[in-house]
Amino acid sequence: MNRIRVDSNALNAQASELDRLQGELERLSDTLGSISSSLAWKIPGSTAIRGTLAAKRLQLTVQRNKAGALAAGLRNISALYTKTEARIVNGETGVGAIGAAVAAAAGGEKWWERVNWFGWNDLWKHVGSFGIVGNLISTIGGAITEKDPWKKVLGISGGVAKVTEKVANGFSKSDFDWTGFAQGTGKTLKESFASQIDKYNFGAAEKVSDKIAVGAKWAGAIVTVATKAYDNIVVNKEGNSTGRAIAETVGESAVTIGLGIAVGAVVGTIGAPAVVTGAITVGVLWAIDRGFEAVTGKNAAEFISDTVLDGAQKVVDFASNAGKTIGNAVSSAGKKLGGWWRKGVANVFG
Repeated sequence: MNRIRVDSNALNAQASELDRLQGELERLSDTLGSISSSLAWKIPGSTAIRGTLAAKRLQLTVQRNKAGALAAGLRNISALYTKTEARIVNGETGVGAIGAAVAAAAGGEKWWERVNWFGWNDLWKHVGSFGIVGNLISTIGGAITEKDPWKKVLGISGGVAKVTEKVANGFSKSDFDWTGFAQGTGKTLKESFASQIDKYNFGAAEKVSDKIAVGAKWAGAIVTVATKAYDNIVVNKEGNSTGRAIAETVGESAVTIGLGIAVGAVVGTIGAPAVVTGAITVGVLWAIDRGFEAVTGKNAAEFISDTVLDGAQKVVDFASNAGKTIGNAVSSAGKKLGGWWRKGVANVFG
């Protein structure tokens, strides 16, 4: 009978070593950041040096995230085997024991305990719904609380795009509303949906300020795609292939933008001030994401994108297998027909 022996102490020791390595990589990244920020602009080639330092920091960030993920994986494996062994010793055997051990290894968490219900990103999204002033505060706040240097840059870029969009929209109206408390107008669902789409439509922009607002909206969408690309391709905690990571980036970006349009269209029918509809939209999107995370462990964009991609892969696999089956059948039939033909010729001319 085959046996599996696991040294839990060795696994935990390796996990601790990876934690140490993760901390060292983070310190090295911070050191490079300090060097870059203190580098005098008058030094020849300072721009190129900063670019090189930024690229090295990105590489360190990727390796740091991989070390952290591997450390967590080793600890989960150690906990799973330890719990399973304890249950078997206590007379609990079979699939039920293993399932219980898996749950215990996860810390015995309830579904509502697995979700990070409210973090800094959630706070800044809600603050950002309070008009131009709220967007300015959320952009600054996000830059302060975000530790990842590249996420910080992307967050600032997205915040600037939103502020630009709102300022441009404000100039296109007779009264400039800094906080978004001006009374809105009620719309039908069709009108509200069309209004959401027009935010991306340069053809519907009549004034220069309107065109700037549309450009800023597209800039925000580009930042969304760039953020998804960074998470899926650069950080890549799931260890996906490049093709899969790119496909997830496209899918998650489409779902994120599409959900924003859909929820914004529904909320837009209320006819409340912009600050109210913005707050409700952010709240609904927050609730959708947390609900998906509680049930599936992934936010809405990730789950929907993965479901579509996995379904598409099944179709491809089915078609591939079907093609092979048909090809084998045709080949087999061809061989039989050839055999019959040769036998017939032999009988005729034998």
